[in-house]
Amino acid sequence: QVTAIIMGLLISGGMLIPGNIPNIVSASKLKISSKEWAAWGVPLGLIVMVFFFIILFFL
Repeated sequence: QVTAIIMGLLISGGMLIPGNIPNIVSASKLKISSKEWAAWGVPLGLIVMVFFFIILFFL
């Protein structure tokens, strides 16, 4: 359970620009807004979280 919580926090931090400093730097270098980043980051992050959840609890 602790592993799942840590994985969830790591992945969800990458979903939005305010999540961490590297995302802010990446967004500014790519010249994209928070809204554009979220349009890709949230769905992709959710897919990755579900994938890791399945691996951790069912395999």
